[in-house]
Amino acid sequence: MRYNVLKYSLFLFALLGVNKLFAFTDWELIAEKDNIKVYAKPDAKTGFNIYKAVMVVDASEDRVVEVLKDIKNYNKWTPRLDDTQLLKSINNNEFYYYSTVSAPMVSSRDMVVHLKTFKTGNATVVKMNGAPNLIPQKKGFVRMPLYSGTYVIEPTFDNKVAVSLEYQADPGGNLPKWIVNSNTDKVPMEMFLNLKAIF
Repeated sequence: MRYNVLKYSLFLFALLGVNKLFAFTDWELIAEKDNIKVYAKPDAKTGFNIYKAVMVVDASEDRVVEVLKDIKNYNKWTPRLDDTQLLKSINNNEFYYYSTVSAPMVSSRDMVVHLKTFKTGNATVVKMNGAPNLIPQKKGFVRMPLYSGTYVIEPTFDNKVAVSLEYQADPGGNLPKWIVNSNTDKVPMEMFLNLKAIF
């Protein structure tokens, strides 16, 4: 009886491992440069791609977190971002900010984001979620209804830091989703190249 239970447990463990492996293969490598890799996968629920960018930088964990929380300088390394302003501060590790975004041939966008930083194990997580209803919509801008991003910053064995970002965004308006996806594929690589250059 115990043998059968053990056998069944091992079967379930193996099955979960296979499922996890196939889940990872949903990601498609779409760009690789300067030891930065960018992956993408479609999201059937929203129709917009989810992106994942990964790299290793020669910097401390605290320094990377400091840059990711420095919203006033986001426009120096984030493509198409014009301006960012603090809206509401909960504490040093949690606040809301407002950003304006421009792109060619479409109306300017804006977004409201809730940012929260916390530790989990050896890593620091910088979590960002859109809060589009926090403030009224502004004239001349299309409010982005969806923005979700998670940075994970973790020290490596060689005194460097691994940085990953998984994010998704809906620019709002009536833009066809395939056009949005084809025009945002290059953004993660450009952003990480700019970010890496800071360190």
